[in-house]
Amino acid sequence: MWDISLRLSPKLVTYPGDPPVSIVRGKGDGALVHKLCLGSHSGTHIDAPAHMLSDGPPLDSINLRRLIGPCCVVDCTDCAKSIDAQALASRPIHCIQRVLLKTRNSELLRQAEFSKDYVSLTVDGASFLAERGAWLVGIDYLSIGEFGAGGIEVHRELFAHGVLILEGLDLSQVDAGRYQLLCLPLRLDVPDAAPVRAVLLPFSGR
Repeated sequence: MWDISLRLSPKLVTYPGDPPVSIVRGKGDGALVHKLCLGSHSGTHIDAPAHMLSDGPPLDSINLRRLIGPCCVVDCTDCAKSIDAQALASRPIHCIQRVLLKTRNSELLRQAEFSKDYVSLTVDGASFLAERGAWLVGIDYLSIGEFGAGGIEVHRELFAHGVLILEGLDLSQVDAGRYQLLCLPLRLDVPDAAPVRAVLLPFSGR
C-alpha cells in the first residue's frame, strides 16, 4: 500500500487565500483531544464541480464508486511547466477513468511557502482526458491548473465533463503504472471540496 496523502499539520503549505491548518491541544476529562481548523481544500482533497460551476453537482452528490478502482499514474516529471494534450498523447495511459499526473511538484509540497512555479494541466490537456472518458484526474500540487485565471478554466473544462479533481497528492514514492485507488472524502456539509485519505494498492487486474 502507498499512502499518497499529505499530513495535515500547521507546517503544511496552503494555496494563497486559503486558511492555514491549525491544531490546538484541548482539555479533555482524562483524555487527549485536539481542536482542528482547516479549509475544505487543505492538503490532499477532492474538488467537486460546485467549486467552480454555479450549477455544478455538490460534494455530497459524488458517486463514491468513482473514487475507488483502477487508476493510472502517468509520469510527467519531464514536463517543465505544463502538461498539454500532446504530452499526454505520447504517454501510456492504461486506465483512463482515473488518471494521476506525477510531476516535479512533489518536491514543492515539502516547502513551507507556496510556489507559483508548479507544473499544471493545460485546458487542451484537460479536454484530452475528459473526451476520452476520465472520471477523475489528480495531480501532485494544490491546483491542477496554473496559478490565476488560466487555472480556473482548466477546472471548468474538467467539471463541465463531470470529471472530479484530486489535488495535493504526494506521488514522490510511486512509480508510473497501474494501481487501485481509494480516496474517500470527509463527509462535510459543504458543496465544494473535502480533504481525503488517498492510498494506492497493487493493481488487481480486474
